[in-house]
Amino acid sequence: MEEGSIRSRTIKEIRQKRLKRKFYTYTFVFFIIVLTIFFSLNYIGDLTQQQTLETNIQTETDWPVFLYEYIGSGSNYSWGGNPNFYLANTGQDYYLIQVEQDNRTVEQVTPLEDRRTFEVVYENYEIE
Repeated sequence: MEEGSIRSRTIKEIRQKRLKRKFYTYTFVFFIIVLTIFFSLNYIGDLTQQQTLETNIQTETDWPVFLYEYIGSGSNYSWGGNPNFYLANTGQDYYLIQVEQDNRTVEQVTPLEDRRTFEVVYENYEIE
């Protein structure tokens, strides 16, 4: 009788180990799926925000073609939080674009004649 009880106990232990393994496997797969969905939604949100910003810049300036790059956020002369600043190049001239904190709305476009103008504006807005 002891052999039967030992055998049934080991069978139960084996089944419990299998169930634990299945549980850990399903938990891991679920975790990977949740992470994938989270990062996908985050990436799509970033793309949407970037496309909205590009559309707003093009609407505000009527430039057919331009390149822009984020240079930092500033702290001076802002009422609704710290604005973000982008340096834009149209192929001929450079411009400093001030964007609201929502990173979509263009507040101001400042033409930059030379490097000195850029340095003055950079210091005035305390861009970091």
